[in-house]
Amino acid sequence: MLENIIYYCAAVMAGVALPVQVGLNKGLQDILGRPLLVTFVSFAVGTLTCLLASILGGITPPPIEKMRSAPYWVWLGGVIGAYLVWSTLTAAPRLGGAVMLGFVVAGQLLTSLLLDHFGLLGFPERPADRYRLLGVGLVVAGVAILALKAPAANQ
Repeated sequence: MLENIIYYCAAVMAGVALPVQVGLNKGLQDILGRPLLVTFVSFAVGTLTCLLASILGGITPPPIEKMRSAPYWVWLGGVIGAYLVWSTLTAAPRLGGAVMLGFVVAGQLLTSLLLDHFGLLGFPERPADRYRLLGVGLVVAGVAILALKAPAANQ
């Protein structure tokens, strides 16, 4: 367990980053107006950030033949990322940050449980035993409680 501490910290920081990113993107939406435009701008800034980090890190692009040999479905990660930014931008003002992200986390856990159980998309096979099911069930129950007692949006 201790050998994974850096990964636990990285995962927690990703969890911290997501609601902060939603809030920052909402601020950009207040200026630009359209969720899809904000999604585009967010990804453009992210792309430039990755390009700069790659240049500074000395990372060279892979040969074009290697990129062409990749199956079509591996490129869908960017599409899913864009959907994530757009959907959180549109849902957060209606649901609030805690409820919206609770549903995001519940969806992530349920999907991750299936991917682990069946060893899909490169995940090592980890059976959905009763402890894992209980853990996910408790999170889903917590999200349901959050949603039931969430105050209405002032819109």
